[in-house]
Amino acid sequence: VFSFMRGDSRDPGAPEEAIEKLRAAADRCRRTGVDMQVENVAGGWADTGGNLSLIARAVGVKVVWDPGNAQAAGGEGFPSGYQAVRDLVGHVHVKDWTREDGWRILGQGTMDWPGQLAALADDGYAGFYCIESHLKEHVVEGARANAEYLRGHLSR
Repeated sequence: VFSFMRGDSRDPGAPEEAIEKLRAAADRCRRTGVDMQVENVAGGWADTGGNLSLIARAVGVKVVWDPGNAQAAGGEGFPSGYQAVRDLVGHVHVKDWTREDGWRILGQGTMDWPGQLAALADDGYAGFYCIESHLKEHVVEGARANAEYLRGHLSR
């Protein structure tokens, strides 16, 4: 799930009303055997690694870590964003970003994917990686390039 949109606020974390709604959703998920995780996204209360960590800990859930989204939100995906959530990661979304051009093919943006992938491996992450290219052009070629890039780095 996402953490609700923040509007114009730059406050860290999220308002208590948002936390309460997320807690209620997490409790309902637990009762039905569903693993709810909160994903960071630009424009949401959980936009950066630090804000995602605050919210996930308050709600008592793991996170979908998306370092590309953290960068798009004006934070740093790796290393500082990851440091805030490293013990909470349940799933990882993979894409690259530049402030000038937006979403890019992996390895063509500003995200330190080799460092991020190595840190995840060092921390024992054994979950899924979901490639989210968000490319508007050359989608098929971009998807192939992203898969090749990710496979190459994961095999190391």
